[in-house]
Amino acid sequence: MFARSKAHDRLIGLERLTEAYEHGCGSRYEMAAFLDVTEEFLEEALERYRNRYGDGVRCGKHMIKFEPWLTVTEMIM
Repeated sequence: MFARSKAHDRLIGLERLTEAYEHGCGSRYEMAAFLDVTEEFLEEALERYRNRYGDGVRCGKHMIKFEPWLTVTEMIM
């Protein structure tokens, strides 16, 4: 389980989720393709991030919300 968790962080990570958003990925299929992972692996990672961060987390200038569905927004400062 520890190794799988590290793989999620190494292959996906919060920063790469924001990159996928900025690249224009509009679905989980497109996001998985952009990140070069399977949709199942992406789903596992998102579930793990939900458990770790709750409903959402700030990553740089972005807010990533995991509930009720994955949403990435750019915050205006």
